[in-house]
Amino acid sequence: AILRPGRSDLAGLDTLRGFHSRQGDFAAAGASLILVTRDGAEANRALGAEFDHAFPILSDPEGKLFEA
Repeated sequence: AILRPGRSDLAGLDTLRGFHSRQGDFAAAGASLILVTRDGAEANRALGAEFDHAFPILSDPEGKLFEA
């Protein structure tokens, strides 16, 4: 799934909260969650703090990764 959970994407944030609540299941399955947003580094740091830095949050402000 491709999520774009910036602060303005409430549905994406809800999905991210669901992933966060099941991070133990991901770990048990040997899976990792890496989040990519279109937000800048500062916004991503705030998002990471909200989710206890449970997974890496990368920035793609120009949308290059999403295009690929």
